[in-house]
Amino acid sequence: MKILTYAIDRSALGELSQRHRNQLFGCMFAHDELTFLNRLLMFTQNSVADGGLHDHAQSVQIWCILQLLAGKIFETWLMMLKRVIPRREKDAVMEALSEDHRVSLGWLLDYFGDSESNSKQCAIKIVRNTTAFHYGGLDMERALKELVDGENTIHLAQNPANTLYFLGSAVVFRSIFSKVGDEVSPEVGRSFDKSVAEGVRLVMDDVKNANYHIHQVLYGLIKSIIEKIPGNPLDGDAEETTIQGLPRPEAIGLSPWLDMGEA
Repeated sequence: MKILTYAIDRSALGELSQRHRNQLFGCMFAHDELTFLNRLLMFTQNSVADGGLHDHAQSVQIWCILQLLAGKIFETWLMMLKRVIPRREKDAVMEALSEDHRVSLGWLLDYFGDSESNSKQCAIKIVRNTTAFHYGGLDMERALKELVDGENTIHLAQNPANTLYFLGSAVVFRSIFSKVGDEVSPEVGRSFDKSVAEGVRLVMDDVKNANYHIHQVLYGLIKSIIEKIPGNPLDGDAEETTIQGLPRPEAIGLSPWLDMGEA
């Protein structure tokens, strides 16, 4: 893989308006956070061992990273609404977006809503408000009654870093997924397990789609602002680096267990 490195002159950055600097840095920061969380999510989905105990640990890791990614996608969208997308006046940065990036922006506006006060009730918002960054008061009574075999377990290790309280995670997982299923895609007479399955599908699909579209828009915004920097750094010379021996994403697993030495 080839990496092209461009140096952006600090004095040229100073010639950008404060608004454009805020837009640029906010979008760059959000992009780097989201790409890192995406990598982690890919790694958590690769199994490192077999058996029920390992399945429990892996499922906790997958859900933990998935909900953090969902929460960060929602927060990135709020940042874009506040700092990037103008309410009334035309903005040269927005005008420079390509047609593909405008399509993605339209998808995000339709999914999330056009303002924080007018945000829509969607799977990603429910996850963000309930478990991703906040513990938002979740009704877990039904999930407790509907636990399946093996979910009522805790796994205690010699070192607390390897202990897994799967019971608590299972109750919360099933509660939040059923909440998403019932609120976003309600169906009369549906069983609890089917509501959980529908919630899982909605969260996975919505995170996948929102993730794609928000990266599209971030890329377009970053590109259009960089091109406004005096001298356009992308027209200059780049330092080229070739990275050898890159592993495929499916070749990396994230172990839930660590050798912590003596207990």
